[in-house]
Amino acid sequence: MSILVEAITVIFRNATADALIEGGVATIRDNPPNNTYRTDGVLSAVGFMTPEDTEHFVERLKDVGFRFIEKGKSMDIAVCDQNRGFTANCEWLGTNGQHLNNIKPRHLRCGIMQALLPNYNIIRDCSSVGSKRNNAE
Repeated sequence: MSILVEAITVIFRNATADALIEGGVATIRDNPPNNTYRTDGVLSAVGFMTPEDTEHFVERLKDVGFRFIEKGKSMDIAVCDQNRGFTANCEWLGTNGQHLNNIKPRHLRCGIMQALLPNYNIIRDCSSVGSKRNNAE
């Protein structure tokens, strides 16, 4: 399984979306934040041109329960800039083997991302979608 990384890409596992978002991946697929949404069935990704748009999307994901960076590691969300690399170490993604600059082989700054944990799409505005976590409370 793999997913293309270009521009600034937000990557997350479909299983996490299914666990946290009412309607899961189908909700995301049907209401993407832009036309760059893609999935390989395990991972989903959305590309952005600006850090501000990227941050807005990450915040919407966090609002429904996704975790971003904890103790210097990407948890449920990874952000990869094709020119600068990952915003944080990401143990659940690997790469197509390219090695650029001083970025570790598993944490390539661009290319094809692959899920390393097999068990491990998003929304124009996640605030309009029910979070399973919030609905259970």
